[in-house]
Amino acid sequence: MKAFFENQHNYETIPFSVMISDNLNFLPHWHVEVEMILVLDGMIEMGINTERKRLHPGDFAVSFSNDIHSYTTAEESSVILIKFLPEFVDGTGMWQKNHRLLYPFISNSAYAKTMLCKDIHGEMTRLIHGILNEERLQADCYTWMIKGKLLELCAILLRHLPKAHADQESKHAQSVSGIRLVRAALQYIEENCTRNITLDEISKRMNLSPYYFSRLFNQVTGMNLKSYQNLLRLNKAESMILGENAPITEIAFECGFNSLRTFNRWFRLMKGFSPSELRKNHTYP
Repeated sequence: MKAFFENQHNYETIPFSVMISDNLNFLPHWHVEVEMILVLDGMIEMGINTERKRLHPGDFAVSFSNDIHSYTTAEESSVILIKFLPEFVDGTGMWQKNHRLLYPFISNSAYAKTMLCKDIHGEMTRLIHGILNEERLQADCYTWMIKGKLLELCAILLRHLPKAHADQESKHAQSVSGIRLVRAALQYIEENCTRNITLDEISKRMNLSPYYFSRLFNQVTGMNLKSYQNLLRLNKAESMILGENAPITEIAFECGFNSLRTFNRWFRLMKGFSPSELRKNHTYP
């Protein structure tokens, strides 16, 4: 998992990437790229701003620039993950602002908020697999083929998915304001994750009441402040365990845990194995 603002790598040819990702887990984060996923196997829970949904094979999701989004795989999942700069579509990136989708998840289930007819759903699936194949084969003019298929995919989304109406703009403006506050809070927590940040401290910094901030933070991230802080610390600790030979006790304290017992308990709870098991099964070069 990785949190907070993700600064995408430099693109070698076109401002675009596609890959198959297994067992995707990512803390709430955001970036300037548009991100789309198609679930291939298993189940994955995704959060986009204040919406959360469990996605099954055949389901899609799209998050636009600076949307706070997260992934959680409880057991197993496999998805096709596409990222691209919004201006890759129309030269300006304004298409995503002028055609704001009402709901970011797309499913073939009759019980879903957003459902597409079978032909449209099948066409989107075909385009996404076609994009992946073009990237893998890299035949002549493959970047043109990728852009053509991506343009068609975006056009289908904007033509067939429900878009927000004028009477929803006030609610959307309030939501955007809240999301900006949470982004600022996530950045502050990331930069100070090794020390204990209290609800009173962070809510005061955001100029909100503790009750309102707690409610907003939980709504956007899907977890409370303490759980989020501990996950950040655990991610840092996991990286240190895999990357260096420092004693686990030293790593635990450096990452902000005040006792080895607490560290071990949270690590097993959130990761499914102990720190010592992680180190034992890791081979250093």
